[in-house]
Amino acid sequence: MKKALIVFQKNRTLGKVKTRLAESIGEEAALECYSQMIDFTHNVLSSSDADVHLYFSDFIEPTIFQNWQSHVQTGNDLGAKMHTAFRELKSLGYDQVVIIGTDCLELTRELIHKAFESLISFDYVLGPATDGGYYLLGLNELSDSLFLNKEWSNSQVFQTTIDTIKQQNKTVFLLDKLNDIDNFNDLKSYQEKTGITLFYQQTPNQ
Repeated sequence: MKKALIVFQKNRTLGKVKTRLAESIGEEAALECYSQMIDFTHNVLSSSDADVHLYFSDFIEPTIFQNWQSHVQTGNDLGAKMHTAFRELKSLGYDQVVIIGTDCLELTRELIHKAFESLISFDYVLGPATDGGYYLLGLNELSDSLFLNKEWSNSQVFQTTIDTIKQQNKTVFLLDKLNDIDNFNDLKSYQEKTGITLFYQQTPNQ
């Protein structure tokens, strides 16, 4: 099996990342937190036996992982951008393709491994997020209906995706439900749960 792992990653640009988190801790602190989230995600993937493809939001940034491939996202919305990335990698001959973002600090090497293993027996794999979206999606065959003409950034993304898969009479394996970090409450909950504190200097705005 030829396996690919797509990472959708925003560029580390002040004022352009974690804007909801920045409302509480400021733009510089939010950028620092996001930078640490990227580093965490990259570390989780560093021992993956899948080919890693970084898809940056605006421009290619340097990476210490020289065997990873870098691209720039293209498309009018998140769905179109994901669809393009999947299509590009399927055209390169990858059998199994999994996509993740850089917002989930509960992601583990074991979950990534389980995602690819599940695609041996299932058509799709999904990692549901507590906010109603998903932190991971994997597939064997590309389906336009999963990505195009959909509404994004709402609490129904996961359920809509499940409904689309069922309409296709396809099978899906569900991973553990995990938390994404989008705002200060998410960050606070993560730190209380794990005891791990992301570095930020500013006191949350009241």
